[in-house]
Amino acid sequence: MTDRFDFEEMFMKCWHVTDDVDLLLQVVSELDMDAKDQDKLMNILGGIKATYNARFDYAFRAFEELIGNGAFSSSQLEKENWEETLRNWKNIRAGD
Repeated sequence: MTDRFDFEEMFMKCWHVTDDVDLLLQVVSELDMDAKDQDKLMNILGGIKATYNARFDYAFRAFEELIGNGAFSSSQLEKENWEETLRNWKNIRAGD
């Protein structure tokens, strides 16, 4: 079973990576390079972005599981705070 330390490790591995890849995609699209090479590089970066999005989704599902199991809460107040955090994160992910 996933614990909070597993979650923290998974989550930190994917923090802001897809935003960084988007920036790299923009930079590559503005480079003066052969169209074939540019396309190849953009495909590689797109693959990296898709990989990290999948990693983030996996970590987020683990987070949901942990909240459901009460792993982060020792009181109802803490549980409510975590549930609010989960709703906020779901809203953020829905915007991607």
